[in-house]
Amino acid sequence: MNWNYVGTGLALIGIGLAVVLAPPPPSWWPNMPKALMQAVFAVGLVVSLIGVLLVAVGVSPVLKDKTLWPQTGMVI
Repeated sequence: MNWNYVGTGLALIGIGLAVVLAPPPPSWWPNMPKALMQAVFAVGLVVSLIGVLLVAVGVSPVLKDKTLWPQTGMVI
């Protein structure tokens, strides 16, 4: 188990959740563009997903195998 990846991943999950949950309700800022709110939500989700991937890589020693990622890329 690599604690550096696990700690960084958990921190990114927390930051992503904070970004998703931090914007105020629409009634507080009626002039806020809808696209901006969607962008904030998307950025929060992406940061959270990166955190989940880092935690998975830190917990599973198989995911650190150098030959796994090129094979995964070829499958995708």
